[in-house]
Amino acid sequence: MEKVVFDIPNTESINIYNYKQIGPNLYRFNTEETYIYDDINLIYSRARELKKTNIRLSIDLFKKCIELFSTNTSNSIKYETYINLSLLLTEINGKHEEIETYYKKSIDTLSDRAEPYYYWAIYCNKHKQFEKSYDLLKLALSLKYEDCVIKYPKTQRTAYDKYLYDEMAVSCYWLKKYNESKYFLEQIIDDPDFSGSRDRLLQNLQFTNEGLENM
Repeated sequence: MEKVVFDIPNTESINIYNYKQIGPNLYRFNTEETYIYDDINLIYSRARELKKTNIRLSIDLFKKCIELFSTNTSNSIKYETYINLSLLLTEINGKHEEIETYYKKSIDTLSDRAEPYYYWAIYCNKHKQFEKSYDLLKLALSLKYEDCVIKYPKTQRTAYDKYLYDEMAVSCYWLKKYNESKYFLEQIIDDPDFSGSRDRLLQNLQFTNEGLENM
């Protein structure tokens, strides 16, 4: 694991990320950016910025945010922190238990958003946990984008309604729920929003029909 940027025992030192302590609980990065040890908003913002350039450091910073959570911390920041940790840990093949823990925490924080159910379902399908994926997608499908976007303006459109059907068809196929799989595929196979995936969907439909014939 890379060293957390705030663990600097010597006030005169500069660590491998070029963070230098310039006062009590105050650090400077590359002589331009400053970070306060217990300022969750600054740490959270920096963690988001680093997601594409330094995943491990971003993870460390998001975990630092969790240490600083309080009753004053918004549910939005908590939710985004947990979701980002789940996704980033997935990218680096992190521990299965840890990834699931953060998905559970994100759902506990904002259970009326479909995104964590959807992302977790994708993760489960990739790890052949089809029953769990199916259950998660059922919960996601019970939530409507039109309702969520009113409360959460940054709601991801492609984590709701028909955009869940592709992943649901996969879960159903491997659970031998062929009729359900066929239903979900047929709902989107000619939809313009899925034109780039049409060939794959057609092939999946063929496999599903073969499964039905062999029942």
